[in-house]
Amino acid sequence: MTCVCWEKGGSKARLELASNLQVTNHPVDQERAAVQVSGKQSSSSTHMDVQNRSVAGRLAGRLWLGQLLPETRRSYVVICVALWSTISFLVAQHCVVTSVVVQGKSMMPTLKPGDCLFVNCLLPHFRDYRRGDIVVIRDPANNEFIVKRIVGVPHDHVQVRSGRVYVNDQLLPEPYLDLGTETTSGRLNDRVVTIQDSSYFVMGDNRAESDDSRFFGDVNRRDLMGIISR
Repeated sequence: MTCVCWEKGGSKARLELASNLQVTNHPVDQERAAVQVSGKQSSSSTHMDVQNRSVAGRLAGRLWLGQLLPETRRSYVVICVALWSTISFLVAQHCVVTSVVVQGKSMMPTLKPGDCLFVNCLLPHFRDYRRGDIVVIRDPANNEFIVKRIVGVPHDHVQVRSGRVYVNDQLLPEPYLDLGTETTSGRLNDRVVTIQDSSYFVMGDNRAESDDSRFFGDVNRRDLMGIISR
């Protein structure tokens, strides 16, 4: 009764299968043979179902990709442009140029409160800081930025005496100061200070209103953010 269920293999296979089934008429053996044959049929059907589903899935995937691919591409382009713009802005802001607004009177008359200035963060990578450069300094202790002028570079000998600034025992020309400006020595007490490696001596142009290296000492290069461009 089960020989008809297995068609694969031709007539010879059907005859052999029939003869094998007829040899044993025990109900258990017949049931076992029926299970074996039906198992083969189930395996074949499962294999066909998997193939059909795979083909259908590929076709559906192609249709779906064909419909959404242009939009997906446009989305990728928009995301890449936005990401690149953000990265470029951050790099430009922190590594090339940024802006600051002056607060306070310590740099008058050169800089006035409310002045908006650009800080060149890239230039110090191509040349050293020089005397006369107006720089933005990061103050980690107070979590703020301050603007001062460099008056002494590494290995300089700086002294304030008689209301004037001397560098390497030479009077420092300071045309940016108001006429009649006197510079007090602060905590230096007229002594000569030697500037250390990678350090700078800074002052504000408004000497009477400036808290600078006369009070807090040298500034390390790593705390210099960049040079003011005017």
